Amino acid sequence: KHMRQTSLTMSASVLQNVTRRIKCTHPTLQHAQKHLFSSQSVGGIETISKIPEISTQDYNWRAQVISEKRLHRRGNRMMATPQKFDSIYNANSVEEIHKHLNAFIQNYVPSNTQRILEMVDAVSSSVDVDSHTSEKEIPTLKTVSNAFASAINRCGLLKEFDAGYALFEQAKKLEIRSPKLYATLIWLKMEQNMSQQSLHECFEILSEMEQKRIRPSAVVYAELIKNATMLGAYNKAAILVQKVRSVQEQKLKTNLLESRTLRASVLNYYAKTVQITEALEFLSEIVETFGMSEIHTVEYATILSGVAVAIGRGQPELMKAAEKLFQKAVQNGKHPNETLFCSLINCYANVPDIDSCMSVLDSMLSGTNWNVKPTSFTYCAVLRALTKYNAQPLTYAQGWKYIDDIIRLKNVHHSDDHIAFYGLLFTLCGGKFCQQSDLQKLYAFYDEMKARGMKLGIPSGYALLMAGVDHFECELHQKNNEENAQEIKQDLLQYIEWVMKEFTTYNVAFSSHHRNKLQERLQQMFPEDT
Repeated sequence: KHMRQTSLTMSASVLQNVTRRIKCTHPTLQHAQKHLFSSQSVGGIETISKIPEISTQDYNWRAQVISEKRLHRRGNRMMATPQKFDSIYNANSVEEIHKHLNAFIQNYVPSNTQRILEMVDAVSSSVDVDSHTSEKEIPTLKTVSNAFASAINRCGLLKEFDAGYALFEQAKKLEIRSPKLYATLIWLKMEQNMSQQSLHECFEILSEMEQKRIRPSAVVYAELIKNATMLGAYNKAAILVQKVRSVQEQKLKTNLLESRTLRASVLNYYAKTVQITEALEFLSEIVETFGMSEIHTVEYATILSGVAVAIGRGQPELMKAAEKLFQKAVQNGKHPNETLFCSLINCYANVPDIDSCMSVLDSMLSGTNWNVKPTSFTYCAVLRALTKYNAQPLTYAQGWKYIDDIIRLKNVHHSDDHIAFYGLLFTLCGGKFCQQSDLQKLYAFYDEMKARGMKLGIPSGYALLMAGVDHFECELHQKNNEENAQEIKQDLLQYIEWVMKEFTTYNVAFSSHHRNKLQERLQQMFPEDT
């Protein structure tokens, strides 16, 4: 088959090289002829009240995806530490961490012991206890606590988890049991293993704090709510959110809600569970307590992300509310950032309304009203909108006109490359959004991705796999192709074998979850082999 002429943004030499590599390295294109795809409508999504807790054994695949998405942001996943502890945070080994930590704690003694020593000195020298001074500077409890927290944090980032736990035990022996130290321990456990078991252990840490009458800080609540939400343990997150919002002592509640981290975790929980009304009530509570000046674009963006989910679940009428929220964010005097724009794009995408998504992108690029340069994050959001057209497919020409325009804008404005962008292109090559698959383009995009130095990951690898399955399913359902079912099946198995080799080459884990999904599709396509 001749490769269909497309407006791929590659030079002639690159395209020629890709064609040559397709013939050499990719599975057969014998059944790559174009066809019409009969799309099935997407099934309904359960309401939030029916969302179950995710079991530990089923979560492994999801944790891998989360870890991959967060890997490039590792430097931002540390607990906040004062600048005076930079020497600890910049350490490159456990030995260096201990060395710099000792500089802060070498003269520290537990508070009870210190008081006894002061009293003994006062008796022996007839010096008043309150006027007693030491020749050596005694570090305060706060200083030592922050030093230990910084050291444990650094151990986590260096993946020296056992050393971090040992430091926590050392701090306990020195009678240091501050909320910040416990918050750092919670962070360390989740950094080591993002799982339901780790989350359970973190809630046990919270129970230990309460038993020892250590009042949980805003950071402790924020870490627990954030991780419980991320793991889909919404019931656990709900208990903590309720606990924070039901605090009766006004001063304590104000201190908790002053934390931007905690506010972000609470709003994110409401967004993920699509509790839009509760999110807006919480936002109003923040405004009443601290004023409109304390509301930033991130709060609006988080709520918009929840509205986007609601729209995707069959409430397109909420699009008006989304537009109004965006307008309020702008009218509030806060400069809209890329996250806010992407949240609005996601709302339009779930309608789906690709034209409005393109309009938002054009508005960002025009620079007339905003000074926001789109990154691959924005281009992925716009491209993702096309994947929502499976129930009401575009034509092949319409669909690929949008894709070509998005690629052109991305290249013209020199946006950064990201593996997620290619993962979405793979999915679109499967053809469900435009009634027609394109295996040649799939191979071309994959070779282009590798030529640009990007390695296959878990989400992009799964997209590559299932896009091929989509293509051969289309081949199977074409008229007059039923009699060729066995031949198509062999081509599909050859394609799957090739993808598995690529997984091995790039050390991509093929989880049991994804394996089961693939098996389900194969059984649907070839029921006689069940």
